[in-house]
Amino acid sequence: PCGNTSVAYTSVTVNPTTTIDLAAEWGRGFTGATRTLSVTVLGTTGSQSRNVSVGIPAGGSSAFAIDDLPVDDYSCATIEDQARSLRARVAVSDGGVAWIAAGAAMVLGDIFDDEVVDVLDWGAYVVTNPNADLNGDGSIGPADGNIILANFGRRGDLPCGVGFAGSPDPVTSITVAELAVRGLGQ
Repeated sequence: PCGNTSVAYTSVTVNPTTTIDLAAEWGRGFTGATRTLSVTVLGTTGSQSRNVSVGIPAGGSSAFAIDDLPVDDYSCATIEDQARSLRARVAVSDGGVAWIAAGAAMVLGDIFDDEVVDVLDWGAYVVTNPNADLNGDGSIGPADGNIILANFGRRGDLPCGVGFAGSPDPVTSITVAELAVRGLGQ
């Protein structure tokens, strides 16, 4: 109203990436270690996959972030500790500053990496497959077998964008001949 004027300048930086905050809860018997997780998030323009190294404390709960995702509207994330856990599928929501994924319940025991915990995983444990160290204590022993037994018959989620039907039925018994047909004679 007094006729005074001024000029100001500002810079605007458009960030070409966005962040998603995730959390994983580890199941029965986990004692803590570092795990490499495969994470795939689904957005309106497609999916983005990353491998993330996550330190899991003895309590079994870990929060982590992926900060190099393209800007998009994300709706879903699938998280898996390959050759150890079933795949977990969780919803993703816009948290304003970052996308937020619901906590994923990781179910250990899928040594055979077929998205079911079944007799094939028990066989991999018995022949001491290196992925059978499910509790992260550096050795394969009865505690790892107990994790398989506790989760026996569980199925993993399908990846984002595929539907919610679930994985194939677990194999609860198998003959030596059937193992040979599958190439698993050992």
